[in-house]
Amino acid sequence: FWQQTDYFGPEIDENPLMHTWSLAVEEQFYIFFPILLWFLWRYDRKYVVTVILLLCLLSLALSEWGWRNAHDANFFLIVTRAWELGAGALCAFILHARIVRPNTILSAFGLALIIISVLTYDDLTPFPSLYALAPVGGTALIILFSTAKTPVGRLLSIPAMVGIGLISYSAYLWHQPLFAFARMRGAGFAEDWLLMALAVASLGMGWLSWRYVERPFRKSDGVLAGREAVFTASAAGLAVFIGLGLY
Repeated sequence: FWQQTDYFGPEIDENPLMHTWSLAVEEQFYIFFPILLWFLWRYDRKYVVTVILLLCLLSLALSEWGWRNAHDANFFLIVTRAWELGAGALCAFILHARIVRPNTILSAFGLALIIISVLTYDDLTPFPSLYALAPVGGTALIILFSTAKTPVGRLLSIPAMVGIGLISYSAYLWHQPLFAFARMRGAGFAEDWLLMALAVASLGMGWLSWRYVERPFRKSDGVLAGREAVFTASAAGLAVFIGLGLY
C-alpha cells in the first residue's frame, strides 16, 4: 500500500522499503519513553498517566495537522506517530492498576474497527491521521476487554490464531522486503497472485525465523545465553554488515 500510493508524494514513492521505517519509529519510542517515565516518576507517579494521555493527544493533533501540511514528514517523525504506541502504554497502565471486566460488545466493536480499516482504507485515505484511530482504538479495545469469556477472545485463542501471533513479528520482517523486491523487479508493479504467494511464503519464513532465531535467543540455556554473548554476537553481526556496506 505505502509503496504504491501517490498520496504522500514522489519522494516517498521512490523508496520501496519506506514501510520499514515503522520499525525505526518504534525503536525511537522505546528509547525516549523509559526516559520520560523515569523523569515523571521522580516527581509524582499519580500524574504519569495524565501526562502520557496529554502527550498522546498532542501527537494525534500533530498527526492530523501533518497530513494536511507536511505529508512527507508525517509518516516518518516520532512526534506524529508516538500516540499510536502511547495508546498501548495507556492500556498497560490501565490493566496494571485495575481489573477490567470482559465486555463482549466493546471487544467485538474493536475487532470490527480493525476489519473495517483493512477493507475500506485505500490510497486516498490520509494515514497517519485521525483515520488511524480506528485500527489503533480497535486494538486497544481488544486488549482491554477481550478475554476467553468473550467471543472475540475465543476466536483469537484458537490454535491457528495463536500460531500466527507467535510468528507475526518474524513474518512482518520478511513480508515487506519480499514485496519490495518483487515490485522492483517488475518496475514498480507486482501481480496480485505473486503478492499472495509471497504473503504465504513470508509466513513460512516467519516460522523458520521464530523457530531457529527467536526461540534460541529467549532460551536461558541457549547458545546466546547471557548478556555478554548477546552483545558479542550483535557486535560481530554489525561488523559484517558494515563491512559489506562499505564494500
